[in-house]
Amino acid sequence: FNPLNSLTLSLSLPPSLSVCVSLTIMLAVNDGFSMADKKFLEDHSTRGAMVGNHGKSGAELDAARKRNTAYEYLCHLEEAKKWIEACIGEELPSASEMEGALRNGLIVAKLGMFFAPDVVTEKKIYDKELKVFKERGLVFRHTDNINQWLRAMESKKFPEIFYPEITDLYDKKNMPR
Repeated sequence: FNPLNSLTLSLSLPPSLSVCVSLTIMLAVNDGFSMADKKFLEDHSTRGAMVGNHGKSGAELDAARKRNTAYEYLCHLEEAKKWIEACIGEELPSASEMEGALRNGLIVAKLGMFFAPDVVTEKKIYDKELKVFKERGLVFRHTDNINQWLRAMESKKFPEIFYPEITDLYDKKNMPR
């Protein structure tokens, strides 16, 4: 298994809907979603298609579309989590906790160290034992870790479309990006 090849495939080819739906149903069961939410998932035969929604109001369809977007986001987040775990060799928090875990940049810095060890070294990772984070919480210096990851991406010539803004991670803004 080569995680870098996996990333290329994940980015080049959208995941199959059946995998997404089964993962989402699994997450829905574990997170306590209602049977109506699970039924909503089963109503989709193709990505974005709304089947079995005849007679529903615009507001109901809008709500269904928003739920679908949230479920797809969780699917992609879970896929990214599994890929990162394979790369860095560590277990990460659940998909629902991933956004918070990414804020200090430690996970992405370790990922950068995986695919660009000449750019990101252990010495360059700030607060790798999370002592500062546990004592004082998130401090601005944690953005150094995110910057290390961005430098690693630049060194491997990743397309710029994959580069988030530092605030996307640090402030949890625009996380789906």
